[in-house]
Amino acid sequence: MTLKMPMMTAAIVALALGGATVTQAQTSMPGTTGSAAIQSDAASKLNETSIRTTLGMQGYSEVRDLKMNDRSGEVKAKRDGKDVSLKLKQMRDVQTPLDEASVRKSLEDEGYKSVENLKPEDTGFFKAKAERDGDDVRLFVDNQGLVVEEQDSDS
Repeated sequence: MTLKMPMMTAAIVALALGGATVTQAQTSMPGTTGSAAIQSDAASKLNETSIRTTLGMQGYSEVRDLKMNDRSGEVKAKRDGKDVSLKLKQMRDVQTPLDEASVRKSLEDEGYKSVENLKPEDTGFFKAKAERDGDDVRLFVDNQGLVVEEQDSDS
């Protein structure tokens, strides 16, 4: 069995980044084709390091009181000098790379309604506003499908 170098490189990078799921890594070298599926227990579970990194990239600081289970959690942090409580959720069946349509569908599948202003940021993360359980929320979705939910302070 031969594993082409680009797929092996993608697998190594994915595992080095905390066991990120690579659902389909396709080669882009001329004359090569193929795909690889990599599954890892760490891929579907939240871990503290990736959560802190994601939150830091979105402008949150002083992350504390992290409580989590396999696919969801809660954390307190500061953003723009204000204390905020955040809900975290790992989307199911994440296909990377993420695109607007797949993020929107996954958010709707997770129970978010009226998803608006969904757009990618320079960091590769998506941001949006939505409604969940009657509350307006601000959402950030990282490139591995971690949803960070902050209740809108204006509601």
